[in-house]
Amino acid sequence: MKNMKKILVSTALALSLLLPQNISAAVTPINTTTITSIVDVSSVPASSSYAVPTGEYTNVVSFSITLPSYVYVSAFSTVKSTYLNGGNIDIFAVYSDEDCTRPVAGDSSSKVDANKRTDKYLCLEAGTYYIKFGKNPGALLNDKSSGTFTLSVGAQPLDVTVSKNASLDSAQKIATDTLQTSLLSNGTRSLWVTFKVPSKTTASIQTSLANPLSTDKMPCVESAVTLYDANYKVIKDWNIPNRYYETSNSGSLSLAGGTYYLKVSGDEHYLINKYGDVLRENTQANFGIVNMKITTLKKTSISKLTNVKGKKAKVSYKKAANAKGYEVQYSTSKKFSQNVKTKNAGTKTSITLSKLTKKKTYYVRVRAYTMDGNGQKELISAWSATKKITIKK
Repeated sequence: MKNMKKILVSTALALSLLLPQNISAAVTPINTTTITSIVDVSSVPASSSYAVPTGEYTNVVSFSITLPSYVYVSAFSTVKSTYLNGGNIDIFAVYSDEDCTRPVAGDSSSKVDANKRTDKYLCLEAGTYYIKFGKNPGALLNDKSSGTFTLSVGAQPLDVTVSKNASLDSAQKIATDTLQTSLLSNGTRSLWVTFKVPSKTTASIQTSLANPLSTDKMPCVESAVTLYDANYKVIKDWNIPNRYYETSNSGSLSLAGGTYYLKVSGDEHYLINKYGDVLRENTQANFGIVNMKITTLKKTSISKLTNVKGKKAKVSYKKAANAKGYEVQYSTSKKFSQNVKTKNAGTKTSITLSKLTKKKTYYVRVRAYTMDGNGQKELISAWSATKKITIKK
């Protein structure tokens, strides 16, 4: 009986020595190098290196980032068979879970040629991620190949104002009239934000994608933008172009006072026919920084309307935030249905109307406007409340 126990122990020890010795029972964390630009990854050193045995082989390591980041993951392998000097025997992929069942969006297992480097460029939220690597399971040369497998991980932290907002429930409140930045990451393929307007206003929403990498390293596809009211009814939808740094615009929106939700989807875009109908949504991945700016333009009000000698009237009105100019309209008709004239006052907050008729009553109203980059009127506010004046001088 004692001899039998010795045989069993010896057999178990022999079998254990046949197993790959560098497969960890627990996931090993590896170092992440902070870099200033994802465009230049030449300074990223090796984070870890592993001796790859002959036979089947798999390992999992983890890396962490404390801020949303562009992430560079590189693999270099010397693994080759005893008969060949090359071949893609090793594979690796990045996952969001320790069990390595959920690859980060846009990633998949990549082959690594012997004595060559394979790079991945990702855009990730803060958190811990997992790299699973090893030999391609069941490959013909696994039992004859060995070598060294090296991983390098670098991260460029991103300064964004909005993050961790992948659902309606987690929509982060943002301010209007200031640039907001968020992230379409390999883990979060859509983002939600919410904003309020205190009263009826004219608004436009500018959106764009920013990414310093070339599209062959991080592809750019059209992304969908949808504006909802407080009851989640769609007000407007449009696309962000499939070119980095190109701005898309919602156009002029008339918004009542209240709460609104904005969704940007990096994994879909709207296919729209010439009539403006949404035909379907196309699912593709997109990653990078999203720039958002909600520009509001409230209507102004007439502060003073007075007679001026020489059959003239002076109109003064309040300055409207974001306004680049004002239009003053006047008519002898209360409904502005006839004898209507419009004057562009430029940036001035008062204007004198001339060539008026004595003893006639004129109705006056004012509206503000903004300008686009080409010097064209972009947003035009609602008209102010109408005031009237009878010419006496």
